[in-house]
Amino acid sequence: LNAISVQAEENCKKALDIDPFEATAFNYLLQASNRDKEISVHLIGKYKEALKGARGFDTYKIYRSLGIAYLYAENESEAMVNLRKADQINPYDPKTNTALAICYVKKGQVLLAERFFRRSLRLNPFDKEAYGNLALFYSELGRDKEALYMRQRESSVNLFD
Repeated sequence: LNAISVQAEENCKKALDIDPFEATAFNYLLQASNRDKEISVHLIGKYKEALKGARGFDTYKIYRSLGIAYLYAENESEAMVNLRKADQINPYDPKTNTALAICYVKKGQVLLAERFFRRSLRLNPFDKEAYGNLALFYSELGRDKEALYMRQRESSVNLFD
């Protein structure tokens, strides 16, 4: 690992210390956790600690972040527990719905996965990543026409309209 990557990881950890929901830092560390499982352990510990003092509506963000960190750590059962808690608090969060869909894919529960992918897109029809995830999902199921349609929808999303 080069010095720039190490510094980037440290900077992202510092950014999350300031704002635990800073998306760029969180996403960077999730990607880095694919090669270094200690980063997953760090993220899980960070969000578990954040839950101790959490109150109110925004706790769904902590549960969502914790669930996604568990998902990257390949612990689908803990991911599911935390993502369901996030969904109970705020059923209108498309990111939680997408993460739940991915959990259901990993568990082989196709109907629930599709339901949550579609729910995520209903909540945010401008989410290119959600269209891409659903296209990949359909492609893996051999549902090529639906996969193509979702790829077309993904490429037609224009956030600047």
